[in-house]
Amino acid sequence: PEEKTAPVPAEGELHEDHETALESLASICTVLAIGLFVMTFIFQNFEIPSASMEKTLLIGDHVLVDRTTLAPPTSWAPFVYYRNVHRGDVIVFLKPGEPDLYLVKRCIGIPGDRIHLQDGVVYVNGARSNEPYVQHADDRSFPEVIVPPGALYVLGDNRAISDDSRFWGFVQDDQVMGKAVAGIWPHLGML
Repeated sequence: PEEKTAPVPAEGELHEDHETALESLASICTVLAIGLFVMTFIFQNFEIPSASMEKTLLIGDHVLVDRTTLAPPTSWAPFVYYRNVHRGDVIVFLKPGEPDLYLVKRCIGIPGDRIHLQDGVVYVNGARSNEPYVQHADDRSFPEVIVPPGALYVLGDNRAISDDSRFWGFVQDDQVMGKAVAGIWPHLGML
């Protein structure tokens, strides 16, 4: 039996595969669909509108927000890691009473915590909090509050000007959009 071999191009003659316009369009659409999915359901970009988180985040900073970690678990994505909000997490949420306004604050209290503010110092469950991220404390004192189930107590890092749980109360779990994980523009860095 005779063996057949592929023809070898003559010297100087190259064989090139060209992608058709339809194949190029399919590639571009695939990349756009994956990017849109990631930026809609997994990560989202938020811009910082005020100085309430100064030192940690500045006005005009853009942060990347992880929308899956703090979301309620689903059966269709068992491979995704879920967890509850922890004290110290910088979270993005819808402001209570204003369902179209997103805020970025630090979680100070989780369900069951006793929060007390004395001369600008936060006490959680009777212990003084170590808060090196606080830019400007404010010297107010507030009576103790207990964080109810399904709620969070949040404060801005620039306490002197922050509009936060001291003024409008608790953030409900279903108002949380996600956890801020990194500054992406103009100040890069993990939060």
